[in-house]
Amino acid sequence: MIKVLYDQGSARIPEDGIIFQPPYYYAVTDGITGIYLPDEGPTLFHGMTGGQLASHIISYAFRNASPATSSLEGIVRRANSLIRQDIEASGLSLKESELLPSAAFVVASVNTTNIHILQGGDALAIWQTKDGTLGATPNKTYSYEEELLLIIAELMKKHKGDRQKMWEEFRPILTEKRRANINTKQGGFALLNGQPEFEHFWQKFTLPRAGIGFLLLFSDGLIPFEWTKNELGMAGEIIRLYKKGGLYAILEATRQIADDKKSLTHEDYPEATAIAIEF
Repeated sequence: MIKVLYDQGSARIPEDGIIFQPPYYYAVTDGITGIYLPDEGPTLFHGMTGGQLASHIISYAFRNASPATSSLEGIVRRANSLIRQDIEASGLSLKESELLPSAAFVVASVNTTNIHILQGGDALAIWQTKDGTLGATPNKTYSYEEELLLIIAELMKKHKGDRQKMWEEFRPILTEKRRANINTKQGGFALLNGQPEFEHFWQKFTLPRAGIGFLLLFSDGLIPFEWTKNELGMAGEIIRLYKKGGLYAILEATRQIADDKKSLTHEDYPEATAIAIEF
């Protein structure tokens, strides 16, 4: 059984992506657009934001792939190469991480023997074996994001909830943080953004197909950020809620928590996307 969830939340522009190509490929992408002020709007590439472009290109790379001819790593490398081509055509520098069309990703290929997972950024996966053992991809972005969220909260207090003013002060800070942390040893996490260094920081997992009972791939908006600090604790809470009411029970719990933090964050409700597979 396979279940899919998409919720745009309060995002003005949808940038998450779903790759649903049974029986082989399943993925969730979380597009990330270059930094812009709310009253300016984003730079467009072929009529798409940078986040939409990155998610679109990853989906295209999978649509044109076959397990007989392409490894999971090869497909993701091809997507990164295609993103790089658009970046170079636009005149952007690959050193400008804060402006590049980018995406967090969690992609999986399934065959009769194994489940292969490749992950970057804060799109994550959890799984449960048939004997009840839990597993999850660690959130390598946790420290980076925690620092940014604390800065945003302080600026929101300073500017009395005015997000435009918050972004005006936050933009140069975020520019510096993205350049220092994305696809670098300092950050330690991968984003698909055309930079060849991304594959040095992706996470790879191979699970025995026969032993897995449940697999969930999801973008960061599905769960509260705080849950991702401890991957097994996160997995346990997600499984508990899923058994209670499926993917929407998870999202409902997340939205309730978000209600208490609106005044100190850059958005009301993040976009959320998920694919749940019960084997």
